[in-house]
Amino acid sequence: MSWASYFPEQLTEKPVGLVALTGLDVERNPSHKAILDTFSQHRKPDRLPLRFVRNAVDHEYPKCKTKRTSYEWYIPKGILKCGWLRKHLVLSWFLRLRLGRSAIPREANRMRLRVRVVRECLAGRLTSVAVVLLQRKPALPPRRRSKRKRARAQPVLGLRPESESPTEHLYGYIIRLESAFFDLSQNYYHQEARRVKSHRDNLNKISHQLLFVRHQFKVAFYNELKQDQAAALKHYKECYTHILDLRLHEKHILETKVIAGFVNYKICKLLFQKNAMDAIKQFKAFTDYFKDRKRTVWRAVQRGRETGPERCADAASGIYFQEAARHAIMRKTHSQKLCRFVDLSDRPNPLADLNNLDFYGQRPWRQGNQSFDPPDYGKERDGIQALQNEELKVDL
Repeated sequence: MSWASYFPEQLTEKPVGLVALTGLDVERNPSHKAILDTFSQHRKPDRLPLRFVRNAVDHEYPKCKTKRTSYEWYIPKGILKCGWLRKHLVLSWFLRLRLGRSAIPREANRMRLRVRVVRECLAGRLTSVAVVLLQRKPALPPRRRSKRKRARAQPVLGLRPESESPTEHLYGYIIRLESAFFDLSQNYYHQEARRVKSHRDNLNKISHQLLFVRHQFKVAFYNELKQDQAAALKHYKECYTHILDLRLHEKHILETKVIAGFVNYKICKLLFQKNAMDAIKQFKAFTDYFKDRKRTVWRAVQRGRETGPERCADAASGIYFQEAARHAIMRKTHSQKLCRFVDLSDRPNPLADLNNLDFYGQRPWRQGNQSFDPPDYGKERDGIQALQNEELKVDL
């Protein structure tokens, strides 16, 4: 069960806006490489909280699924999808600008075609798209005429180019672009949070308990990306309250506890920034609630993770490392009593999709199944045995 006890990297890192840069030929163009390096390397604390990635021109972005207009007959298959945390971004397209006498119509058509392709790839999403025009040579006098030519391309694209960037003033232009990208990302995350909130009126607490948890988590995460810590903490607490309202069953308790661990980690991390004692109280309440819900393995990892090395400055944090060690010993004792090795080499591996789950915390052999009875009792038996075999390999 150790696989269910570790947190995804996107969860433990500080959430910052994601900006994808495309159209930069860094292998053959030194100016493009300088632009990318200025964006992504040696970022000082006073720079805006953004993370930059470079995508190929033909990069395939995640396809948008058809938006649901009604939840009347919808039964959720899980709480939080594994790929959701890493797919929200602002897309910045860099295009080289040629300002010849007859170049503007041709360049406008070229840019319009490329932007159309990108927008088709992102159809159905609210992803912001920015176009940055790169000019190889400084504009020649008269500058006013040159600016008029550039302005003629803008309405054709339906976008506003953010800047033209000669490399001798590169850092200043990059800072200006970052500010524009940051504003776009803030607007995007704000709109996404509003869109998720709008679903609330269509949900009922009988069939859609999992969606109440999912939606509050998403709104909280969007607010973290906006750097609005107070709003994020508020929604994470609401998410945690919805988790406590879930009907727990042995078949689904692992998924519930994994997501509860995610949310509790976020609450504690945000509380530690204000008042360490509030964070400790939250963590104690969390472990007290789940201590009778089995899974000593999971509790041992949780106790160590919630404190972490950065929490050691607080004297009270040491008790949680001690508790983590105590639960690790209990884990070893229980595994020796309950687990026995059985050779499953002659059967299909039920853990083959362990690293390719659709939802966090679900068993790989029955993903998306929320019924109390397993769909295949044979696979259920082999899956539990395979987990026991893996547990016996853990060296504590």
